[in-house]
Amino acid sequence: MFDSMDAVMDTLCEGLQDLMRVPQGLRSMTYFPHLHLTG
Repeated sequence: MFDSMDAVMDTLCEGLQDLMRVPQGLRSMTYFPHLHLTG
C-alpha cells in the first residue's frame, strides 16, 4: 500500500519512465498477434 497519492504518482512515473527507456520491453508485454484484426 502507498502512504499517499504522491507516492502512487512517483511510483507510476518511475515505471513509465522505465518503459520509455526500453520500448522493446513494452512491445513484448503488449504485442498479441492473435488479437490483431484486419478489415
